[in-house]
Amino acid sequence: MGLICLRRASAHDPIISNLCSRSPIAIPPGPSVQMLSQTNDKPPRRIDQTLINEMAKRYLERYEANARRVQNLLATKIARGLRAGWYAEVDPDALRAIIATTVATAERIGLIDDKSYAERRAACLSRRGKSASRIALDLRSRGLDADLTHAAIAESEMTDAERARNLARRKRLGPWRMAARTENRDKDIARLCRAGFSPGLARSVIDVPMPDTDGEDAT
Repeated sequence: MGLICLRRASAHDPIISNLCSRSPIAIPPGPSVQMLSQTNDKPPRRIDQTLINEMAKRYLERYEANARRVQNLLATKIARGLRAGWYAEVDPDALRAIIATTVATAERIGLIDDKSYAERRAACLSRRGKSASRIALDLRSRGLDADLTHAAIAESEMTDAERARNLARRKRLGPWRMAARTENRDKDIARLCRAGFSPGLARSVIDVPMPDTDGEDAT
């Protein structure tokens, strides 16, 4: 198995892709890491479980994240360190195993909880007026599986009609406009449709009478 070598940074970095991949992919060695390492005052640090644990701990002390996010973050940080010559070369399979162990440990002690993360994220997006379909896309893009995604959306206990009203209220659309409501009707409906709500639902939200100012729009 070849060792990870320096590659030029890009939006689709082959080092990052290889580290995040579950299938073993051989990467031929190259001289770039060694050349960069010679310019550093300190020798490259060996990549081991302690290093990866420290990286994960620092991040999770500041941010909430799901397992896939942490896995990709660690792989990205190591790839950057390899390009800079901060770390010694490491076998990709060994690195994947180290990262997997760190993530599993964080899950076991409660630093990572995909279910709670999904529920909080879905509730937050619902309050912001995101449609159920957009919430699902957001959660799936973060590496959460379909079952967790659907359960989190259901747990938010909010319908798309309520989410659409939240968005209209936040953006001052339809009945929440202070003026020129009729002139902006079509634009407001289109705004809700672009947010993932159906045309029928968008019309029903935009065309309702002026809401009670002491009621749900008080926020």
